[in-house]
Amino acid sequence: ARRVIENAFGILAARFRVFRLPIHAKVETTESITKACVALHNFFMIGRQYGTEHYCPAGFADHEIDGKKLDGEWRSIVHGDTSFAPVKNVGSNNYGKKAKDVRDSFATHFCTPVGEVPWQWQMYADEIHIHKGHSVKFSFGSKNIFYTTNLFSFFSFLLPP
Repeated sequence: ARRVIENAFGILAARFRVFRLPIHAKVETTESITKACVALHNFFMIGRQYGTEHYCPAGFADHEIDGKKLDGEWRSIVHGDTSFAPVKNVGSNNYGKKAKDVRDSFATHFCTPVGEVPWQWQMYADEIHIHKGHSVKFSFGSKNIFYTTNLFSFFSFLLPP
């Protein structure tokens, strides 16, 4: 069943470019486009004397020979036609010293009376309890984990690197 669906959509995408990228339209419009393409596909396959020779020739769809699956020609037509831009190397993916300094500065600021907001200590009330003496208790269901540190180190741990 999966091969049949992949073939059907692959043939449509190979013959009708509208299916090669996301369709930016209302659902009703997208349904109408799909129905029109399926109707044209059926017309070319059935309604014309030579439709299968030109529109969908032998080998265009995936098929099997001696139990071995062979990819159809449609795959080479739509290969690379996606809505995703190729991802290139964007660097080392490590933060720099300046980014670490900014992160640490934010952590220090938000852990002081000047930088805190009234609700920040209530956000994790069910999961994280901060006790006097700088100990932090994490609650995960019935499991409790104690972590002793200063608040700056605790919030630096929570911030992304």
